[in-house]
Amino acid sequence: MLLKCERCGAPLEVPPGGQARCPYCGTAVVAAAPPPPQPPPQPVYYARPEAPVRPVIVVRKGGALTGIFIALISLVAVGGGLASTLIPQLTASHVADLGGVVSNAQSLGRALASGSWSSGDPGCMIDANGDGVLDMAGLTGPSDTNSPTVVDGKTGTVLFSAPDSGKVAQLACVGRDGFFAVKASFQVDFYTARRPWGVTHVMARDKVSEFGVGTNCVQLKTDDGSTQGIQLPSGMAGACSVSGMHRYYSANKLGIMGLTDHQTELALGSRKYVLTQRQSGTEILTVTITEGTRPVWSKELPYASCTFGAGIAVAAGKIVLWAAHPADRDKGLIVGLDEATGNQLYEVAVPDTSSDSPEFFQFNGQYVLAVNWGALRAYEPSTGKEVWRVGR
Repeated sequence: MLLKCERCGAPLEVPPGGQARCPYCGTAVVAAAPPPPQPPPQPVYYARPEAPVRPVIVVRKGGALTGIFIALISLVAVGGGLASTLIPQLTASHVADLGGVVSNAQSLGRALASGSWSSGDPGCMIDANGDGVLDMAGLTGPSDTNSPTVVDGKTGTVLFSAPDSGKVAQLACVGRDGFFAVKASFQVDFYTARRPWGVTHVMARDKVSEFGVGTNCVQLKTDDGSTQGIQLPSGMAGACSVSGMHRYYSANKLGIMGLTDHQTELALGSRKYVLTQRQSGTEILTVTITEGTRPVWSKELPYASCTFGAGIAVAAGKIVLWAAHPADRDKGLIVGLDEATGNQLYEVAVPDTSSDSPEFFQFNGQYVLAVNWGALRAYEPSTGKEVWRVGR
């Protein structure tokens, strides 16, 4: 079937029940499985003309399970009409306590082991447990990734996962203290970063294009050009003073060099770390470090950008790259360099059938976290080995 990429809108041919990766932006697109064939209707018999209809239920023996399932369907009428202007501005809905919806962390981890971590919207780092290692907030699910989830950055344990409540189009962090998810219906859910896992619901006019974080508030700008401040945790509209606005789609791209990029950079203190690729010929990578206006070192590497991009992270005296061999650019490699000298320390293959680019690549204080091919992965910066993963 022909589907559109959720990130860039490119047309993709995806088999029913299968998945494909967008060749332009690297987003994984999953097609819904065809519905199972409907069983033939059961015969209905009447005892007398005036008697009520009684369906005959046939129980077949055999197999692992034998039983009768009876579904009761209730229709709940919703009172009140819709105003002619359905969403005139961002309006508060309510603040909910999610403490009761979180299942045991081990069962959540087992469920996500066969599910996916969203690559199209990879998430962001927050401080969920105060242990000095930043944790990861993202979207997960067995096929459609619509459940906001928080994973311990040190152990990979699932700390929290909200129920799937419909199509989630966007996710971004509100500093280190929380994150928000924007649904396809334009409902914005603000989640706290720590227990109790409360959520504040507001309704917006459109998708979020930019946002800024102030003191106990967030400033949102939507695609239709409207701007509104939201007070947290109440969710009420109000003035919000912010130092700057962030473009939504660039908020989680720190250290990522995408399909059409030729460089990316990180600034840590007075040092700047720049990853560039050749603009003609094979996309060979070069790492350059400067301190203020003083060059520290620059080194062209025997590696190239992956098919759709590359990544750089700086971690405890190590520079960690997501790269590829020039002759095999659809296979990702974790490459480590010594920050002081630029000498190569290791090269570790990413063990997947296709791992052509990262969607997230950042150091969380202990590990380098990467999102690729439906999984959140943690790499030890001193060896490049994968320590834990969540998702496929």
